[in-house]
Amino acid sequence: ITVDDFPIAVCNVSEWNVTVDTTITFYGNGSWDPDGSITNYTWNFTDVVEDTYYYVSIVNYTFTEVGDYTIILQVTDNDGQVTSYEQFIRVRSS
Repeated sequence: ITVDDFPIAVCNVSEWNVTVDTTITFYGNGSWDPDGSITNYTWNFTDVVEDTYYYVSIVNYTFTEVGDYTIILQVTDNDGQVTSYEQFIRVRSS
C-alpha cells in the first residue's frame, strides 16, 4: 500500500502594513509536495467582491475598502491531493 502525502500550502505576503488602494503581493511559490509537485494554485480573496485566481503561484492584489479579510490559498498536487492555507489580512485607511 502506498500512501500519498498531502501538499504543503505556504503563503507569504510582501507587506503586513496594508492600507486601502495599495497593491500587495501574495506568494504561494513556497508551497511544496513531499512526494510530487504542485500542479495548481487557487487564490480566493473575499473582500468587497469575491475574486478567484487560478494556476498562478504569485498574485498582486489591491484592497479597496478597510476591513479584516481572509485570503485562502489552495494547492493541488500531481496526485490530486488538495491542501488549503488561510491568511488573515487587516486593511487600514491610507
